[in-house]
Amino acid sequence: MKNMSFLPQWLRVFFGLATLNMICFMVAWSMGKTGMGSIWSVTSFGAAAIKWSLVLYYQNQSPKASL
Repeated sequence: MKNMSFLPQWLRVFFGLATLNMICFMVAWSMGKTGMGSIWSVTSFGAAAIKWSLVLYYQNQSPKASL
């Protein structure tokens, strides 16, 4: 049952990344079909993934800590 407790957290992370990726895609699309736009979108999505993985890691290290 311990894995079930992580399901809502992972769903929140998944939808958060999907929303952020959509925003980055819209910004890159509005910047025009340039190389910088797609590079900015990929970089932002990668940075968000790293940030959320660190947040999950530290939450698992200290469950009593709240954001």
